[in-house]
Amino acid sequence: MSLRNEILQGLKSELNSQGFLLSPDFTIKMFLISYSEKIIESKENSHTEFIKIKNDIIESFINHIESYKSFLKNQNHNHEIQKMNEKIFIALDYNRQENDHLKNDVLIEIIDSFKSKINTKIRDNKQKTGCYIATMAYGDYDHPQVLELRKFRDDFLNKTILGRNFIKLYYRYSPSLAERLKNKQGINPIIRKGLDLFIKTIRK
Repeated sequence: MSLRNEILQGLKSELNSQGFLLSPDFTIKMFLISYSEKIIESKENSHTEFIKIKNDIIESFINHIESYKSFLKNQNHNHEIQKMNEKIFIALDYNRQENDHLKNDVLIEIIDSFKSKINTKIRDNKQKTGCYIATMAYGDYDHPQVLELRKFRDDFLNKTILGRNFIKLYYRYSPSLAERLKNKQGINPIIRKGLDLFIKTIRK
């Protein structure tokens, strides 16, 4: 078995284990620890082969992470997705600090690429699932009022047929509307006032 296949076989085994579903951050950490020597060896043997291995590792992890996020979303556990993102970053930061201390540039390269890819995924998902008009009005995707509206979407609208149809219509038309309104600063206070009243109502 080639070194690349050996590493990927080990990764596949880790990802398919129950441990990944219970604690994806721990799986990432343990894989990097367990296979660090073989990954380093792959770069010493062939830089081209190492790049392939690095990309395979990152792609495999991200695909499994996205699948797990979909599972959480289908179970209406959207709040767990943010927690999982945080745990994964903590695991990657821990591994980076350890390998920085050991001067392990090979794993640092993988970890930094991994974080960059995850950040891109999170940013893309925000663009796909964000409250466009509210984000425009409040000027921040993570503004407390925007978070309140997303919670209302996930916890209330998403649980009824009528609510889900409204969400589909919203995401069909709101991006273009937000684009047309984004430079009209005078309208933002009006939108914010209306949204504030709505949020106050749904909190009761």
